[in-house]
Formats: sequence, structure tokens, C-alpha cells
Amino acid sequence: NLINRANLINRANLINRARLTLPGKSLGSSGKVAKKLALYPPKKIMLQLGLDEGQTVKYTVEKGKLVVEPLPNPIDLALKSEKWSSTTVRKFEREAELEQEELYG
Repeated sequence: NLINRANLINRANLINRARLTLPGKSLGSSGKVAKKLALYPPKKIMLQLGLDEGQTVKYTVEKGKLVVEPLPNPIDLALKSEKWSSTTVRKFEREAELEQEELYG
């Protein structure tokens, strides 16, 4: 139908204006929109952004441009981030018991 086609054309135009950026740097490149509106940035850009196959990214639109931001892997984030608390198995088990008592009586 005409409305769906207009939406697809709008999305394709928006994607065609897409640009991948790093703070303070612009990594320009061109490409085509593939089937199902898939985008395949050049390998050089993917490497410069530190993106790996299967990595989760966040898409936003800013001033008519598509912005792609890598999202950290939760496990890497947990292992590499500064630790701000500590516990023991005994404390953890006691906290779990208290929560269960509160929930289930």
C-alpha cells in the first residue's frame, strides 16, 4: 500500500544519510542499503569503532543522521569495572533467606 511504501522510502532515505562517528573524528564512507534495509559498514570503520560480529549496538537518530554506538557486553563490564561493594557467601545466603521470608512468609 502507498503509506507503507512511503514509510519504507523515508526509512531508506534516513539510512542513506547515516554516518558513523567517534568523538572528535568523522569516519566518512559510503555504501548501499541492502535487502530488508540492512547496512554493512566497511570493515575499516567497524575496526575503528571496536565493533565485533554479534555485538549489540544502539541506534539513534540525531539531526537526521543515524548514529551507531557500541553497547558494552554486560559480562565484560562486570569483570572490568571498579568494584564498589563486597559480600561473602554467608551474607548472600542470609540476604536471600530474608528476601524469601519477606515474599513468602
